Amino acid sequence: MREALGGVPAPPADTATDTRILDATLQLVGEYGERRLTVDDVAAGSRVARATIFRRFGSKDALLQRLYQREVRTAMALVHDAMRDAPDATTSIVDGFCCLLDHTTGHPVIQRIARAEPDIMVGLWRDGETPGLAMIRALLTVLAQHGDAVIPRRDLEQLSDLLARLLFAETLLPPDARLGLASRAREAYVRQLVGAVVGRDDAVGAR
Repeated sequence: MREALGGVPAPPADTATDTRILDATLQLVGEYGERRLTVDDVAAGSRVARATIFRRFGSKDALLQRLYQREVRTAMALVHDAMRDAPDATTSIVDGFCCLLDHTTGHPVIQRIARAEPDIMVGLWRDGETPGLAMIRALLTVLAQHGDAVIPRRDLEQLSDLLARLLFAETLLPPDARLGLASRAREAYVRQLVGAVVGRDDAVGAR
C-alpha cells in the first residue's frame, strides 16, 4: 500500500508474458475459484507452456500471490487517484474508502471467493500474512495524513476497525443485501461515521 500510494518506488513492470499469465489467472479464478484452478488451465488460457508458468512463478500458490499483489497495487492506485484532490482529511478518507468499497464489491475474483469460498476470504481477513484489518488500518493512516491535520491514534484505530468491518460485510453480502446507497448518499453515510468516531470535524482538518 505504501508503494501504491507513493511511499516507495514501484517494482519493475510485469513483462508482456507475465501480464498475459496473470490476466488469464484473474479470469479463471473469477470463474472457478482458487481451489479448482490448475496450472494447466492457466497455460491454456494464457497460451503459454506449462513450464513457462513454473519458470516465471514457481508454483500455483506463488502465481496466486503475485496476482493478488498486482490487484492490491491496482486498487491502491485507484484509491490514490480518488483522494488526490480532497480538500481535507475527512474528505480524503471518505473518497478513498468509497472508491475501495466500489472496487472491492465489483471485483470478479473477490466476489467469486466471497460467494463460493468464503472461508478463504475470512481467513485472509482475520489470519492472513497481513490481516485485512491491519491493511485497512495502514491505508487509513495514509489517507488521514492531509496537510497539518492529525487524527488521534485511538480515533484512527476505532475508525479503521469500523470501516474495515463495513467493507468486509459489504464484500461478503450478496448484491441485493448490501446498503445499496446512491453515491452521494453513501458518501454522506461514511462521512457521518467518520464524524461520529472522530468527534470534531476540526480534529481531521475538515472545512
